[in-house]
Amino acid sequence: MKGISRCRGALLVAVATVALTACSEPTIDGGSEQALQTSIAQVRDGLPPEQADRFEQALQVVASDKVTFAASVEGDPEDVKEILRLALNGKTGKAVIAQADRIQQTREQARRDKAEEEIKALEAEKARADQDRAALSRFQVASANFFMKDRKMFGKEPVIELSVTNGTDKPVSRAHFQGRFISPDRSVPWFEDDFSYEIPGGLEPGEKATWSLSPSRFGPWGDPDVPEDAKFSVTVVGLDGAEGEPLFDDHAFSETAGQRLAELKEQYRAE
Repeated sequence: MKGISRCRGALLVAVATVALTACSEPTIDGGSEQALQTSIAQVRDGLPPEQADRFEQALQVVASDKVTFAASVEGDPEDVKEILRLALNGKTGKAVIAQADRIQQTREQARRDKAEEEIKALEAEKARADQDRAALSRFQVASANFFMKDRKMFGKEPVIELSVTNGTDKPVSRAHFQGRFISPDRSVPWFEDDFSYEIPGGLEPGEKATWSLSPSRFGPWGDPDVPEDAKFSVTVVGLDGAEGEPLFDDHAFSETAGQRLAELKEQYRAE
Protein backbone atom coordinates (compact mmCIF):
# COMPACT_ATOMS: atom_id res chain seq x y z
CA MET A 1 0.00 0.00 0.00
CA LYS A 2 2.84 2.38 0.81
CA GLY A 3 4.37 1.74 -2.59
CA ILE A 4 1.06 2.51 -4.28
CA SER A 5 0.72 5.76 -2.29
CA ARG A 6 4.23 6.82 -3.25
CA CYS A 7 3.46 6.12 -6.89
CA ARG A 8 0.25 8.08 -6.69
CA GLY A 9 2.10 11.01 -5.04
CA ALA A 10 4.78 11.02 -7.69
CA LEU A 11 2.13 10.89 -10.38
CA LEU A 12 0.28 13.88 -8.88
CA VAL A 13 3.52 15.91 -8.71
CA ALA A 14 4.29 15.06 -12.32
CA VAL A 15 0.77 16.00 -13.43
CA ALA A 16 0.92 19.27 -11.50
CA THR A 17 4.32 20.07 -13.01
CA VAL A 18 3.02 19.41 -16.51
CA ALA A 19 -0.08 21.51 -15.80
CA LEU A 20 1.98 24.44 -14.51
CA THR A 21 4.32 24.19 -17.48
CA ALA A 22 1.37 24.17 -19.85
CA CYS A 23 -0.27 27.14 -18.11
CA SER A 24 2.83 29.27 -17.68
CA GLU A 25 3.26 32.04 -20.22
CA PRO A 26 6.32 32.05 -22.47
CA THR A 27 8.90 34.68 -21.63
CA ILE A 28 11.49 36.57 -23.58
CA ASP A 29 15.07 35.30 -23.46
CA GLY A 30 17.50 38.20 -23.59
CA GLY A 31 20.62 36.04 -23.35
CA SER A 32 21.61 36.74 -26.95
CA GLU A 33 20.28 38.51 -30.01
CA GLN A 34 19.24 35.21 -31.61
CA ALA A 35 17.55 34.00 -28.43
CA LEU A 36 15.81 37.35 -28.15
CA GLN A 37 14.32 37.21 -31.63
CA THR A 38 13.30 33.54 -31.29
CA SER A 39 11.64 34.02 -27.90
CA ILE A 40 9.85 37.18 -29.04
CA ALA A 41 8.27 35.17 -31.85
CA GLN A 42 7.25 32.46 -29.37
CA VAL A 43 5.73 35.00 -26.99
CA ARG A 44 3.83 36.65 -29.83
CA ASP A 45 2.50 33.32 -31.11
CA GLY A 46 1.28 32.46 -27.62
CA LEU A 47 -0.92 35.55 -27.37
CA PRO A 48 -4.50 36.07 -28.60
CA PRO A 49 -4.60 38.01 -31.92
CA GLU A 50 -5.67 41.31 -30.35
CA GLN A 51 -2.91 41.10 -27.73
CA ALA A 52 -0.36 40.03 -30.33
CA ASP A 53 -0.84 43.34 -32.14
CA ARG A 54 -0.52 45.27 -28.88
CA PHE A 55 2.61 43.26 -28.07
CA GLU A 56 4.22 44.29 -31.38
CA GLN A 57 3.40 47.93 -30.68
CA ALA A 58 4.63 47.60 -27.10
CA LEU A 59 7.98 46.24 -28.29
CA GLN A 60 8.44 49.34 -30.45
CA VAL A 61 7.58 51.62 -27.52
CA VAL A 62 10.04 49.88 -25.17
CA ALA A 63 12.73 49.83 -27.86
CA SER A 64 12.33 53.53 -28.64
CA ASP A 65 12.45 54.33 -24.92
CA LYS A 66 15.72 52.47 -24.48
CA VAL A 67 17.24 53.95 -27.65
CA THR A 68 16.34 57.43 -26.40
CA PHE A 69 17.92 56.66 -23.03
CA ALA A 70 21.09 55.30 -24.63
CA ALA A 71 21.36 58.34 -26.89
CA SER A 72 21.07 60.63 -23.86
CA VAL A 73 24.17 58.98 -22.35
CA GLU A 74 25.92 58.68 -25.73
CA GLY A 75 25.84 54.88 -25.79
CA ASP A 76 27.13 52.98 -28.82
CA PRO A 77 24.83 50.69 -30.91
CA GLU A 78 25.98 47.50 -29.16
CA ASP A 79 25.21 49.00 -25.76
CA VAL A 80 21.74 49.89 -27.00
CA LYS A 81 21.10 46.28 -28.04
CA GLU A 82 22.29 45.00 -24.67
CA ILE A 83 20.16 47.51 -22.79
CA LEU A 84 17.11 46.40 -24.77
CA ARG A 85 17.82 42.69 -24.21
CA LEU A 86 18.16 43.24 -20.47
CA ALA A 87 14.98 45.31 -20.39
CA LEU A 88 12.98 42.54 -22.08
CA ASN A 89 14.65 39.50 -20.52
CA GLY A 90 12.28 37.28 -18.56
CA LYS A 91 9.17 39.29 -19.41
CA THR A 92 5.92 37.83 -20.63
CA GLY A 93 3.92 39.42 -23.42
CA LYS A 94 1.54 40.97 -20.90
CA ALA A 95 4.46 42.37 -18.91
CA VAL A 96 5.90 44.02 -22.02
CA ILE A 97 2.50 45.54 -22.82
CA ALA A 98 2.21 46.84 -19.24
CA GLN A 99 5.72 48.31 -19.42
CA ALA A 100 4.88 50.07 -22.69
CA ASP A 101 1.70 51.47 -21.15
CA ARG A 102 3.74 52.94 -18.29
CA ILE A 103 6.23 54.47 -20.73
CA GLN A 104 3.44 56.04 -22.77
CA GLN A 105 1.76 57.37 -19.63
CA THR A 106 5.06 58.93 -18.55
CA ARG A 107 5.51 60.47 -21.99
CA GLU A 108 1.98 61.83 -22.01
CA GLN A 109 2.47 63.35 -18.57
CA ALA A 110 5.73 64.93 -19.74
CA ARG A 111 3.91 66.39 -22.75
CA ARG A 112 1.20 67.75 -20.49
CA ASP A 113 3.73 69.27 -18.09
CA LYS A 114 5.58 70.93 -20.97
CA ALA A 115 2.33 72.20 -22.47
CA GLU A 116 1.25 73.60 -19.09
CA GLU A 117 4.56 75.46 -18.76
CA GLU A 118 4.09 76.93 -22.24
CA ILE A 119 0.49 77.90 -21.45
CA LYS A 120 1.57 79.71 -18.28
CA ALA A 121 4.39 81.49 -20.13
CA LEU A 122 2.03 82.62 -22.92
CA GLU A 123 -0.60 83.73 -20.41
CA ALA A 124 2.03 85.74 -18.53
CA GLU A 125 3.22 87.30 -21.80
CA LYS A 126 -0.34 88.23 -22.74
CA ALA A 127 -0.99 89.68 -19.28
CA ARG A 128 2.17 91.81 -19.48
CA ALA A 129 1.20 93.05 -22.94
CA ASP A 130 -2.30 93.94 -21.74
CA GLN A 131 -0.98 95.69 -18.63
CA ASP A 132 1.62 97.66 -20.59
CA ARG A 133 -0.92 98.69 -23.21
CA ALA A 134 -3.29 99.89 -20.49
CA ALA A 135 -0.49 101.82 -18.74
CA LEU A 136 0.68 103.43 -21.98
CA SER A 137 -2.86 104.57 -22.71
CA ARG A 138 -2.79 106.54 -19.43
CA PHE A 139 0.16 108.59 -20.64
CA GLN A 140 -1.99 110.72 -22.90
CA VAL A 141 -1.03 112.80 -25.92
CA ALA A 142 -3.56 115.64 -25.80
CA SER A 143 -2.34 117.26 -29.01
CA ALA A 144 0.34 116.71 -31.62
CA ASN A 145 1.48 118.99 -34.41
CA PHE A 146 4.22 118.81 -37.01
CA PHE A 147 5.56 121.64 -39.15
CA MET A 148 8.72 122.89 -40.83
CA LYS A 149 10.11 126.03 -39.18
CA ASP A 150 12.17 128.48 -41.22
CA ARG A 151 15.57 129.03 -39.60
CA LYS A 152 16.58 131.60 -42.22
CA MET A 153 20.20 130.97 -43.07
CA PHE A 154 19.98 127.41 -41.71
CA GLY A 155 16.98 126.53 -43.85
CA LYS A 156 13.88 124.75 -42.64
CA GLU A 157 13.89 122.61 -39.54
CA PRO A 158 11.30 119.97 -38.53
CA VAL A 159 9.38 120.64 -35.32
CA ILE A 160 7.11 118.30 -33.36
CA GLU A 161 4.89 119.96 -30.76
CA LEU A 162 3.32 117.75 -28.13
CA SER A 163 1.04 118.31 -25.16
CA VAL A 164 1.00 115.34 -22.79
CA THR A 165 -0.34 114.22 -19.41
CA ASN A 166 1.30 111.56 -17.25
CA GLY A 167 -1.73 109.61 -16.09
CA THR A 168 0.35 106.69 -14.84
CA ASP A 169 1.37 106.19 -11.21
CA LYS A 170 5.08 106.31 -12.07
CA PRO A 171 7.49 109.20 -12.70
CA VAL A 172 8.69 109.16 -16.30
CA SER A 173 12.19 110.21 -17.39
CA ARG A 174 11.90 109.43 -21.09
CA ALA A 175 8.95 108.88 -23.40
CA HIS A 176 9.06 106.94 -26.66
CA PHE A 177 6.63 107.77 -29.45
CA GLN A 178 5.64 106.79 -32.96
CA GLY A 179 4.58 109.59 -35.28
CA ARG A 180 2.67 108.99 -38.50
CA PHE A 181 0.99 110.80 -41.35
CA ILE A 182 -2.16 109.19 -42.72
CA SER A 183 -4.95 110.42 -44.97
CA PRO A 184 -8.56 110.12 -43.76
CA ASP A 185 -9.54 107.75 -46.57
CA ARG A 186 -6.49 105.48 -46.33
CA SER A 187 -5.52 102.68 -43.95
CA VAL A 188 -1.79 102.69 -44.74
CA PRO A 189 0.24 105.68 -43.50
CA TRP A 190 2.30 107.77 -45.89
CA PHE A 191 5.06 108.07 -43.34
CA GLU A 192 5.80 106.77 -39.85
CA ASP A 193 8.85 106.83 -37.64
CA ASP A 194 9.76 106.46 -33.98
CA PHE A 195 11.26 109.18 -31.81
CA SER A 196 11.86 109.72 -28.11
CA TYR A 197 12.29 112.58 -25.68
CA GLU A 198 14.35 112.68 -22.49
CA ILE A 199 12.29 114.83 -20.15
CA PRO A 200 14.31 117.40 -18.13
CA GLY A 201 13.39 116.78 -14.50
CA GLY A 202 11.03 114.01 -15.56
CA LEU A 203 7.25 114.05 -15.49
CA GLU A 204 5.62 113.07 -12.21
CA PRO A 205 2.26 111.29 -11.98
CA GLY A 206 -0.56 113.68 -12.88
CA GLU A 207 1.73 116.33 -14.36
CA LYS A 208 1.16 117.91 -17.76
CA ALA A 209 3.70 119.32 -20.20
CA THR A 210 4.00 120.88 -23.64
CA TRP A 211 7.15 120.25 -25.62
CA SER A 212 8.62 121.53 -28.85
CA LEU A 213 10.96 118.87 -30.23
CA SER A 214 13.41 119.33 -33.06
CA PRO A 215 14.30 116.10 -34.86
CA SER A 216 17.37 116.20 -37.09
CA ARG A 217 16.63 117.83 -40.43
CA PHE A 218 19.08 115.37 -41.97
CA GLY A 219 17.03 112.37 -40.84
CA PRO A 220 13.68 110.99 -42.03
CA TRP A 221 11.79 113.86 -40.36
CA GLY A 222 13.73 116.39 -42.40
CA ASP A 223 11.51 116.12 -45.45
CA PRO A 224 8.59 113.66 -45.07
CA ASP A 225 6.89 113.23 -48.45
CA VAL A 226 3.19 113.39 -47.55
CA PRO A 227 0.10 114.93 -49.21
CA GLU A 228 -1.58 118.01 -47.78
CA ASP A 229 -4.63 116.10 -46.49
CA ALA A 230 -2.49 113.72 -44.39
CA LYS A 231 -3.11 114.04 -40.66
CA PHE A 232 -0.30 113.86 -38.12
CA SER A 233 -0.76 111.70 -35.03
CA VAL A 234 1.49 110.47 -32.24
CA THR A 235 1.22 107.25 -30.22
CA VAL A 236 3.07 106.44 -26.99
CA VAL A 237 5.06 103.22 -27.47
CA GLY A 238 7.28 103.18 -24.39
CA LEU A 239 8.05 104.86 -21.06
CA ASP A 240 11.20 104.82 -18.92
CA GLY A 241 11.20 105.27 -15.15
CA ALA A 242 13.07 107.64 -12.87
CA GLU A 243 16.28 105.57 -13.05
CA GLY A 244 16.04 105.11 -16.81
CA GLU A 245 14.61 101.62 -16.47
CA PRO A 246 11.93 100.51 -18.95
CA LEU A 247 8.50 100.79 -17.34
CA PHE A 248 6.09 99.91 -20.12
CA ASP A 249 6.43 99.20 -23.82
CA ASP A 250 4.12 98.44 -26.69
CA HIS A 251 5.08 94.78 -27.21
CA ALA A 252 2.02 93.32 -28.85
CA PHE A 253 0.87 89.79 -28.04
CA SER A 254 1.12 88.40 -31.57
CA GLU A 255 -1.68 86.65 -33.41
CA THR A 256 0.53 83.57 -33.73
CA ALA A 257 1.08 83.46 -29.96
CA GLY A 258 -2.65 83.90 -29.39
CA GLN A 259 -3.48 81.00 -31.70
CA ARG A 260 -0.88 78.81 -30.02
CA LEU A 261 -2.31 79.62 -26.58
CA ALA A 262 -5.85 78.81 -27.73
CA GLU A 263 -4.75 75.49 -29.25
CA LEU A 264 -2.87 74.41 -26.13
CA LYS A 265 -5.73 75.32 -23.80
CA GLU A 266 -8.24 73.48 -25.97
CA GLN A 267 -6.04 70.38 -26.10
CA TYR A 268 -4.89 70.22 -22.48
CA ARG A 269 -7.36 72.22 -20.39
CA ALA A 270 -10.68 71.48 -22.04
CA GLU A 271 -10.89 68.01 -20.53
